[in-house]
This record gives sequence, C-alpha cells and structure tokens, in this order.
Amino acid sequence: MPHVSVDSKKAIVFENAKGWTEAIHGLSALIKIKHYPPKTLWAYTHWTKKFQGFAHNKDIQSLSSVEVKDLCNI
Repeated sequence: MPHVSVDSKKAIVFENAKGWTEAIHGLSALIKIKHYPPKTLWAYTHWTKKFQGFAHNKDIQSLSSVEVKDLCNI
C-alpha cells in the first residue's frame, strides 16, 4: 500500500503509488481512517477512475497539474 499523507490544505497526496490501483487503495484506506461515509469513498473512487480514463491511463507519477486543469475545463 502506498504511503498516504495529508498536506496542510487537507489535499490527499500519494507519494510512492506505483499505479492507479495502488493509489485507489491508498485513497480507500485514508477515507476509512477518517471515518468518511461510504458514499464519499464511492464518489472519490468514481472520479479518480474518470480522471484515469481522461488521462488515457497515463502513468500516475508523470501526471501534472495541467491534466487536472484540463479535466476541470471540459
């Protein structure tokens, strides 16, 4: 499982996730630790998978803020 940390703005940071599946597992673990509702886990997982498709399954470590901005500007 990847090392998961939360920065000062409460944004989730996946530092060592080797792929999308590992990142989603880390996201799931963090959401469960924080006792968020199951619907939150579903929504975050859903949007992470949508972003993965939007990024054409590009390696997670090579993504930049440009891809995130592009998704938000659709």
